[in-house]
Amino acid sequence: MNLELYFKEIKKEKRKALLEQLENVSESEKKFLQNIFEKRYAKREKEVDGIDYFILSFVTISTYVKHGGGLFAKGIEKEAKKISENLLINEIDAYGEKEKEFLYKEYCNSARLYYTLCKEDKSYGSKLFGMMSMNKEELNQKMRTELDGLKKDAAPKLKLEKELVLFFSAYEEVMKEFTE
Repeated sequence: MNLELYFKEIKKEKRKALLEQLENVSESEKKFLQNIFEKRYAKREKEVDGIDYFILSFVTISTYVKHGGGLFAKGIEKEAKKISENLLINEIDAYGEKEKEFLYKEYCNSARLYYTLCKEDKSYGSKLFGMMSMNKEELNQKMRTELDGLKKDAAPKLKLEKELVLFFSAYEEVMKEFTE
């Protein structure tokens, strides 16, 4: 199997099988990819099984941008640290170029999954209290507006300006795939 198939696949179990069958990568690269996979999907203490921590981080970032004051303001530093850990950006300075490229492609994979879920979810693509569905253009505009708002507001609110550049670049790249 090749890396391109692995990074294009969005289903966790299929990705796991593809990861185990990877060829044309060094042992250290395969180990790094396995590490990313484990940190993205592994069950953690006090958490339910099956969580995709990259998607969870994106949703958490979105929540902080939408509801940035009030109740959420107190825990913002703790949440920023958790996001940093979940997205592996707390370790990124230790990575070489190949590892950063793999992490970027993993972010693209999570974006692909997120936007696929948005397009398939009836409530995300509804309007007028769920009585009508958005057309393709409206849905694309909603996703575009959401991403633009997050890129503009999330990093400063979370004090992760430098750290989220790679993550949001990946979401931007995949957004173009979904809206063109």
